[in-house]
Amino acid sequence: MEDYVIWDQKPINLENFTLILPSLSVGNVGQLAVDLLINNLNVKNVAHIHHYGLFPFIGADPFDKNQMKLTTSCQLYVCEDKKIAIIQQRSPIILS
Repeated sequence: MEDYVIWDQKPINLENFTLILPSLSVGNVGQLAVDLLINNLNVKNVAHIHHYGLFPFIGADPFDKNQMKLTTSCQLYVCEDKKIAIIQQRSPIILS
């Protein structure tokens, strides 16, 4: 299985963007902090990231219960006005 990114739109040039990603840990504190950023900044979900080292995961969109969108184990969000790219990883890494 190959690693790949599924873009929801045309791929974005992220040069000069700041990347934020959570550190998976006890209590999911990093993931919760990233969820707060996603919920409070003007971000767009621009891609789903798939990798063989992540557990497959799918669920309802946690940020808009009125939409019929899905969330996956790893997604890329972008806040273009603040030049921030956010990766939200919701699945632990598979140990081999």
